[in-house]
Amino acid sequence: MFKSYLNMFRNYANFSGKTTRKQFWSAIGLHTFILLLSDFGIILSSSSYRTGISKTFLGLVSFSILYRFITWFPLWTITVRRLHDIQKNGWWILLYLIPVIGQILLLVFLLRKSRENRMEKILFEMNPALRSIANRPRKGGWIWLPLILIAACIFYYFRDQYFQTMYLSAVSFFAENIGLYTESHTDIIDKPSDFISSIQNNSNFPITTDARTVMSSDVPEIQRTQAGILSEVNVVPTKEAGEVSEIPLVSPSIGVVDLENGVLKSKMDETVIIRIHNDRDTVSSTAESELSGSGSINNFWIDRYEVTNQQYHHCETSGICAPPNSERSATAEDYYEDEAYANYPVINVTYYQAETYCNWAGRRLPTNLEWESAAKNESGDPYPWGKTFSKEKTNAVESRNRDTQAVGTYPRGRTKDSIYDFSGNVWEWVNSEKDTNNDVKNIRGGGWNSYADSVQVTSELLVSSKYFSDNLGFRCGISTNEINPEFYSPFEIENDIPSEDDLPESGSERDRESDGMIEVFIPEGEFVMGNPNGAINEKPAHSVFVSSFWMDKMEVSNQQYASCVRAGACTDPIIKKSFKNAAYFDSSEFENFPVIQVTWQQADDYCKWIGGRLPTEAEWEKAAKGPEGTLYPWGNEFIAEYLNFSGSGINDTQPVDGYENGISGYGILNLSGNVAEWVLDRYAENWYSITNQPQNPTGPEAGTYRILRGGSWLTSQITAQTVNRFQSVPTGAAFDRGFRCVRQK
Repeated sequence: MFKSYLNMFRNYANFSGKTTRKQFWSAIGLHTFILLLSDFGIILSSSSYRTGISKTFLGLVSFSILYRFITWFPLWTITVRRLHDIQKNGWWILLYLIPVIGQILLLVFLLRKSRENRMEKILFEMNPALRSIANRPRKGGWIWLPLILIAACIFYYFRDQYFQTMYLSAVSFFAENIGLYTESHTDIIDKPSDFISSIQNNSNFPITTDARTVMSSDVPEIQRTQAGILSEVNVVPTKEAGEVSEIPLVSPSIGVVDLENGVLKSKMDETVIIRIHNDRDTVSSTAESELSGSGSINNFWIDRYEVTNQQYHHCETSGICAPPNSERSATAEDYYEDEAYANYPVINVTYYQAETYCNWAGRRLPTNLEWESAAKNESGDPYPWGKTFSKEKTNAVESRNRDTQAVGTYPRGRTKDSIYDFSGNVWEWVNSEKDTNNDVKNIRGGGWNSYADSVQVTSELLVSSKYFSDNLGFRCGISTNEINPEFYSPFEIENDIPSEDDLPESGSERDRESDGMIEVFIPEGEFVMGNPNGAINEKPAHSVFVSSFWMDKMEVSNQQYASCVRAGACTDPIIKKSFKNAAYFDSSEFENFPVIQVTWQQADDYCKWIGGRLPTEAEWEKAAKGPEGTLYPWGNEFIAEYLNFSGSGINDTQPVDGYENGISGYGILNLSGNVAEWVLDRYAENWYSITNQPQNPTGPEAGTYRILRGGSWLTSQITAQTVNRFQSVPTGAAFDRGFRCVRQK
């Protein structure tokens, strides 16, 4: 059988003359057995891979991809001789690529084999080069291409971190969507597309012994926690395997702490903790079952924010906490060490690393019940803020951030007790009171790559206690009778969410400290985007909702852009002269003129430097149309004196604060003419007819071109309309192209 299998590859093109039918079926049988065996192993190992226990799944998937890739062509050419009743479009080849089912169906067709080679003749007549390759199998022919491609993929996997991340993400996604599901260990509410998934059988995890005090699960959590926190010496795992360190804690004399305002601040890690009064009516039946034996659920405290990189780093430098298992996030290489991410949630920590930190800080991980009762509102709604999902209130897949965000970024998604990020951003470790298996732990709340259903407050997963991920962090909790007064001080929370009456008025202005730009407030709301009577790429007109934002009142000037260059965050314009002036960018005479000759990336870099970004196409059009939705910023009639366009006869840029008569309804200058402005979106001519983004659209996911808006001194009247769209390659700097920025805080 093995000999026939090898001969099949060597003589695949000469099958009919040199390989017998018995040899063919022996080879096909062995080949199918290899595929079925690998597919079966993939299914069985998917669960352990999802929970971080084993990487067998990764190896089997990689083997299956390589094996299918290498064997596809020889098997295709040898098998085609035995098929006589299959259509010549070759759809049957796709069957081969389907795990398990594909091979079985293909075998059924092979049972109806024939000695005719009609299909092969047709294929060779269509492509003579195919015959040339197929007739010379011993010279390599087909094999070199897949081998070269495989070698390139392996090279990039080990040399390119982004390629490796994308491949592992694809494998993880595959793992999430397959598996043999047996009796569920607990009720799990989750979408299969979340990065991590529930385990179904506790026996998948080996029993491990850790340097922790073993206590009976019948002892209430409050007593077990006190034994760990209030003991004179607390023994916890340290960085080196097998070692333990003693954390001297002050033996407290539990006294009365002023809890009138329900807010305290830890002296240990500067964390603000909030008092929670539990209401049994707002917790799920799963959590309700944990009430027995728990003395803390009616009077406990929980961290206002998820533990940050900066806070965790303090624990690490003290010698107590081990560093995260990876320093990178989904998009940042030095996520843990880079000061820019100091206020972002710490990730890539296991359950016991989270537990160690909370013990060091004088607290503990919250129980499953505590976490859920703190996250739910008084009505028991699915989300902390209410019944309906909103991407403006949480960091989830729909928010399209594709990574963690700083803690507290979504104030409108906070709970009734002013606690942030229970929904989305990162999953959070909790301690399940009813779980007697030390190797299986709960995580709650969903992460940045979870969908809307998975960031509900009832969502929970079971994973290995050794699991870590770039979407998994934690926060701590503590019962009132566990609080050591010496570790905390009273704290007053300022109202960081303005009421509707406190929001800026439409068109309000403020100064930006970083570059001196005046920003104008654009309120949230719907407007009609596009023009039913316009060009094909402006149709159809459709309603779009845009959240509130602040837009630059003027185009970014030479002086402002030069300050970014001096700071090292921006690069010089591609060309420093304008159309008529050799000394433009470096001349003090043109400091107040718009910067030009910048690419899309240079514009994007500047906006990030000031803490913002380029406006989306929808934001730009809403700001330009104003409250009345006009065709030009000033109204529906074209007035040549209100802008700098080709008909003005100036043939160059003008100051950014000029043409005040052409101001938009929101109070923004030069949204028509002077320079065309880069926006965030990619371009697609038919985007308006196919888009499914009714809220805060950001354009197509992929595309060669970026969009420019507003027309310029070089273009005609039609391009000055608020609905006009035109595109350019992102590297297309020009004499009539500039930009402005937006911020949402």
